Amino acid sequence: MQRLADAKLTRCPTCGQACERRICAVALGGKYAVTDSKVKQSGLTQYKKSGKGVYERTAGSEGPEHLFRG
Repeated sequence: MQRLADAKLTRCPTCGQACERRICAVALGGKYAVTDSKVKQSGLTQYKKSGKGVYERTAGSEGPEHLFRG
């Protein structure tokens, strides 16, 4: 596991095998409040479902205003 801000690894520091970075969903919750302002402050973008296959950006400024999933 590594932060996005860290330099991209090309080799595993333990075994030396080639590796690649994979991005996964961020787990926020518990004692950390997930408000629109906290999402934006963290540099993330949040989408909420607004219709069948349509998601609307509710926090953050990166990415499209709407996402369409078929």
